[in-house]
Amino acid sequence: MSARISVDHLWTYDPGDSSVRLPIDKLEHESWHVHGHLNIEIGGRGLPSLGFLGPDDVCLSTWMQELLNIIRQLSQTERSSYTFDDGEQGQPAYEFRRESAWLFVSIKDSLLSDGSGDPSYQNVACLWEDFVIQVQKFASTLREEIESNAGETGARWWLTQAQRAV
Repeated sequence: MSARISVDHLWTYDPGDSSVRLPIDKLEHESWHVHGHLNIEIGGRGLPSLGFLGPDDVCLSTWMQELLNIIRQLSQTERSSYTFDDGEQGQPAYEFRRESAWLFVSIKDSLLSDGSGDPSYQNVACLWEDFVIQVQKFASTLREEIESNAGETGARWWLTQAQRAV
């Protein structure tokens, strides 16, 4: 497998005090952010800088939407690219470029913040099909975990977040 995506240790935060982590079963509204540990491996190399305060502080709400957007956009043609640059908290930009059966991932300087690219993470390759399968698996796992732990609110959260992926 040339791509691998996994997610675990989901949590949300108290909207009145974002420094307080709450278990995912305390998710009370579909607009709340879900965080956790997200591991994206491309060609055996972990994609760095996904979480601002460490690897278990990845905004899964954002990454779920972006990964679905990457699949949607890059599926339209065999040669295209998609850059995710949210400018959040000094994070870099992530460029996903499809060339036929291959996906190349690079970490670039952010155009929106002071986030720096990573010269050692340029054109890291994996099979496009492997990446698509892993994104679908990630989305399914995330949905199951949130719905099974946060019930009806989790189901509403999933629908709200998935609809934001355009």
